[in-house]
Amino acid sequence: MKGHCRECGFDNAEEERYCQACNSDLAYQDMQSPGADDRQTARYRALKDASDKTVAGQMTLHDFEDFLQTQTRRLQEQAHQVMSEVHESKYDEESPDEVNLGLEGIHGYEQAYNTSYQYVSDQSQEHLEQGLAIAWEANEKLLAAMRLNREQRQAILEEFTRLYEEL
Repeated sequence: MKGHCRECGFDNAEEERYCQACNSDLAYQDMQSPGADDRQTARYRALKDASDKTVAGQMTLHDFEDFLQTQTRRLQEQAHQVMSEVHESKYDEESPDEVNLGLEGIHGYEQAYNTSYQYVSDQSQEHLEQGLAIAWEANEKLLAAMRLNREQRQAILEEFTRLYEEL
């Protein structure tokens, strides 16, 4: 349910942007969900698995190239969608540190895919290792952005609760 707040359980009207009970940002709760960390780490694992399979001969160079192109396209589509929502909601003004970390993570993954792509032309495992190292750093930035988001939301919720209890 779109209007259901996962922070406090309140059922908001569908058109609400913020929870009417705890002021949590309903549009970004997916990014705050406990499974979000696992989804980001899965992106890294997918690159590592594809790299390992390619080196082991279980994935052709053509299939690896297709994998990288597909991952790059998906990342760009997701980044475009997220940034549109961020700018539309002015979230970048509200939480610039989180947004900047997230952008650094996205750009890092793009760089990781591009570096890994060099393996297709020269089969140098160094490019795969570099790509994975860059992807790991990008993953850490995305996870840090999500943790920052949760910490900020938790601080707001705690302040709201404190103020409510003082009434």
